[in-house]
Amino acid sequence: MDDIIIRCYLRYPKSTIQDLLKLVHQASFGGGHMIENAQKSLLFLQEECKNLKKQTMPQELLYEYISHDIVRINLRPYIEAGFDLDYLNNSFVQSANGQEKDKNKIKIYLNYLKSLLKKKLINLDYEKTLSAISEYESLGFIPLHHSKEYIEAYHPAYRIVNRRFITQEMKVAQIERFVSSVQTKDKRLVLAIEGKSGSGKSYLSNYLQTTMNASIISTDDFFLTDEQKEVQTAIGDYINYKLLEKEVMAKIRSASSVTYHCYDCQENKFELKTTKLTQIAIVEGVYSYNKHLTKYYDYLIFVDVLPEEQDRRLRERNSGPILERFINEWIPKENLYFKTFNILGTADVIV
Repeated sequence: MDDIIIRCYLRYPKSTIQDLLKLVHQASFGGGHMIENAQKSLLFLQEECKNLKKQTMPQELLYEYISHDIVRINLRPYIEAGFDLDYLNNSFVQSANGQEKDKNKIKIYLNYLKSLLKKKLINLDYEKTLSAISEYESLGFIPLHHSKEYIEAYHPAYRIVNRRFITQEMKVAQIERFVSSVQTKDKRLVLAIEGKSGSGKSYLSNYLQTTMNASIISTDDFFLTDEQKEVQTAIGDYINYKLLEKEVMAKIRSASSVTYHCYDCQENKFELKTTKLTQIAIVEGVYSYNKHLTKYYDYLIFVDVLPEEQDRRLRERNSGPILERFINEWIPKENLYFKTFNILGTADVIV
C-alpha cells in the first residue's frame, strides 16, 4: 500500500494531508457508504458528467489503483472512450454495498502513511500532518472531501469501484491511452510491459502491435539454458539478460532492426530471429524490467491480474508437471522479484 500512496502523491503533487487521508479512507472503505437507490445514483452520475470541467494535467488515466483491490475510474477518459454509464454506476453501487468496513485495515494504512511522512518521502510538514491524522482518528474515520488546492489543480471526477469490474476493454483503453499520451514523432518510444503470468501481457502487446504498429521483443526468447540456471540464481535474473542487453537493448534506440539468438528450451538450441523496430519498441514479459536493463526504457507498464483469475487462466492453458511448476516454482519467483524490486510501485501505469 505504501507504493500506491507514493504513486498518488507523485502523480498529484498538490495533494495535502486531507487528500492523502481521503485516499487512505477510500482504499480502506471503498465508496464509504451504502447506496440504497441505484437509479438516483445513476441520475447523479449523468448530471455530473454533463458538467465536467476540462482536465488540466496531462496523461489522465482511465483508472488508477488506490489499493490492491480498489480503483478510481476517472469520468473524463471513461466518457471519451465511449464506455457505458449504466455499467459504471452498477459497478459503483455493487462495490460500495459489498465493501467490508474494516477499521483494522485503515489503521494499517495510516501507519504506512505515517512512515512515509517520517521518512520524508512525502514533502509535507511532519508535525502538522501527524496532528491531522490524530484528529481524523479521533473523529472515527469520517469521510473527507478533497482539499481546495487539489480540486483547483486537478478537478477530480471519478467513481470508486472494486478492480474486478475492470473489463478487458478498459484494460485495452488504459494502455492505449497511456502510450498515445507519451508517444512522440521524433523519438522511438521504448517500453517494458511487465506483469504476472497469465495477466494478459502478450495480448495487450499484440494489440499495440496491430493498432499502433509497435514492434515486440519477448523475454520468452531469452530463457536460460540448463547450464545457466545453475549459476544465474540472483532474484530477477531468471532470463538471459546479458544476451538481451547485448543483442537488443544496446541497439534498440537507433537500429532499424535487431537480430538476436532465441533459445528454444524444448529443442535445447538457439535460432536467429530478426525484428524490425518501429517508433514504438516493446520488450514484453516477466523480468523485462530486470535491474540490468532499466536504463534502456522510457516507461514501465505493469499488467496485473487477480490471483483467482491468474489461477483460472493458467489451468486453462496448462496441466500436469507444467502447471505444477507454475504454481510451485515460477509464480513464487515472479512474486519475489516484483516485491524485491518494487516493480508495481515503479510502474508508470498499472493495467
